[in-house]
Amino acid sequence: MKELEAPDVHAEDFDERKVFDTIPERFDRWRLRYTPELFRFLVSRCSLGPGTRCLEIGPGTGQATDFALDAGCDYTAIELGGHLAAMMRRKYGDRPNFKLIQGDFEQHPFAGGSFDFVYSAATIQWIAPSVAFSKCFDILKPGGYLAMFLLRGDYQTPNPALYRDIQKIYDEHYRTDAHYRRRFPYLDAPKYGFETEEQFSFPSSRRYTADEYIEYIHTHSDHICLREDCKEAFYGGIRDAILRHGNKIEFRDEFALYLCRKPVPPSGENRGLRLLPLRAEPGLKAAAAAWFHAKWGVPEEVYRTCMDDYLARRTEYGWYLCLDGDRIVGGLGVVENDFHERKDLAPNICAVYTEESHRGRGIAGRLLDLAVGDLRGGGISPVYLVTDHTGFYERYGWEFLCTALGDGATKQSRIYLHR
Repeated sequence: MKELEAPDVHAEDFDERKVFDTIPERFDRWRLRYTPELFRFLVSRCSLGPGTRCLEIGPGTGQATDFALDAGCDYTAIELGGHLAAMMRRKYGDRPNFKLIQGDFEQHPFAGGSFDFVYSAATIQWIAPSVAFSKCFDILKPGGYLAMFLLRGDYQTPNPALYRDIQKIYDEHYRTDAHYRRRFPYLDAPKYGFETEEQFSFPSSRRYTADEYIEYIHTHSDHICLREDCKEAFYGGIRDAILRHGNKIEFRDEFALYLCRKPVPPSGENRGLRLLPLRAEPGLKAAAAAWFHAKWGVPEEVYRTCMDDYLARRTEYGWYLCLDGDRIVGGLGVVENDFHERKDLAPNICAVYTEESHRGRGIAGRLLDLAVGDLRGGGISPVYLVTDHTGFYERYGWEFLCTALGDGATKQSRIYLHR
């Protein structure tokens, strides 16, 4: 397969989640496979084998796929990138227990309780936390496991002098318009109903020559989007630095695993309230727009337009709901400005509302946490809101900042921020 040209990743409508789809062959050759000890642990701890229904989120080109297939699991993968999906089919399409969906995990209509095991190898951080956790919880069977693992590489400890020289090259020549700012809260799974999370670490190591290392860092998401005018100086500088230090760079790695389980409810007990982002159930858009209109009087079309932008990923300003069964009982949204004069304070939490019958149960606070967590995970912080309440938002970590006039108002309202 011919590699796509780098300029494709700078198109205005480019989805950052598809950045690796521009380099499928290089990605397959140079991205790390995970340590066998991690896989053996998962197979044993989660009782993986024939009859286990498992889902891998964003498999890339199979860096963490073989172990599930070899264990005999009924394996399904969902991959957004068309070129990566095509390579997965070429590599594994003849395996009888292999199935691949080319699509968007956030949008795909998986049935609830479909899987015994859901896992992500350095992929889940590209999904808003509230979508990732709530959807994984929903599609797992009671007693099913969610496993999230990733690589933490350290080349400073084994090569301190080389590390300093490489950092100088980054300071002088590294220029990109696609900085990686993802901060996924791996330890937040219990907030979404999972049982207490466990963490495990599996050490490893690796070594590259100068030329090998250049090939490897070409597969980093922000390096793929490196500006053309600095590539020669940047990659040439790093190559020369490694050559000066004996033509080798060593890593002391840690493969980190976060493992959590969906609890098995006592007989007859239901799940109760569900909090979720609209991306987890986009079919609720019309009902949500009508519900917010009924509470705040803003035209439904305004809400639908904002929700469409969020669902189409034109913005990360999301919409969040609390459901009691099929009924919406709470919600809020995120917008650029919530009808006040301080246009510089953005984005804003807006339309916070809980039905009177469900107040006093912490719904608003949990919805606020979901929204703030998603925004922070996408590198957006601080967040603001305008209100006439005093003493309520302080309970959830918000700080009073200033007062401002609402559009058309004569009385000042309070503006809060969450860092």
